[in-house]
Amino acid sequence: MLYRTFTLSAFYAALLKTLKITAMIMAVLLAGTLFTGVFIGAGGINVANRAIVDLQLSPWMLLTLMMLIVFIAGFFLDWISLVLIFVPIFTPLAKLVGFDAVWFCTLFLIMIQTSYLTPPMAPAIFYLRAVAPPAITIRDMYRGVDTVYHSPVRNTCRGGDMAQTRHLAALGEACALVRGRCEG
Repeated sequence: MLYRTFTLSAFYAALLKTLKITAMIMAVLLAGTLFTGVFIGAGGINVANRAIVDLQLSPWMLLTLMMLIVFIAGFFLDWISLVLIFVPIFTPLAKLVGFDAVWFCTLFLIMIQTSYLTPPMAPAIFYLRAVAPPAITIRDMYRGVDTVYHSPVRNTCRGGDMAQTRHLAALGEACALVRGRCEG
């Protein structure tokens, strides 16, 4: 209305696109919630807890295993299901081996977000693809994820130059600057 371009056909098209995106997200949430209900009802939490304790891993190996499981599960499950399934299993184990619960849960959430942006599944990329302009392809989105998440890790593991890591540090400083301006 502000730009005098409002039409009922454009409104109808926007309404249909919104409905499709919402239905897609709700289907993912429904499937994850159903899986969670069946998993908990079948006693999966107790079995998983006993299996992990029986491995007798060092605290850091246990943490690595837990984060790897969350990372892989994040390819297939939504965040609500991940939290409902893994927090009751992993948080007591993390506290038992001496990790702070807040620190562990923060790491858990970072791992969920990383798995949501990591191929092959990358559900967050598909959500963004549904609302992005046609000029931005899914290939562009995958390339962006690779730059932000994976290149610094590869460079660090290879012992190569830290240009990507410096890039991330500059990005963090820019975010802090924007946040300061929004708050102040």
